[in-house]
Amino acid sequence: MSKAATNQLVWHVGAVNALADILVDAEIQKSLAVGDLTIYHFQHNGSEKMAVTLPDGQSLMISLAARASHPARRRQDVNN
Repeated sequence: MSKAATNQLVWHVGAVNALADILVDAEIQKSLAVGDLTIYHFQHNGSEKMAVTLPDGQSLMISLAARASHPARRRQDVNN
């Protein structure tokens, strides 16, 4: 399995006002209105993210989980 395949998506649901605050500091790559939704693709704090505004005043933000700066370790029994 490649390293790229081990990335995990994480998401957070919050108020659309909180997303607006984030987008002020973000570099928006692309945005698109689809019906009552708006989809954003942007860079924020060095991470690539996507967000969707929902008609109920909430937003869904999606990003890759932060990876540890060191490789994962496994405990091995030296007696076997």
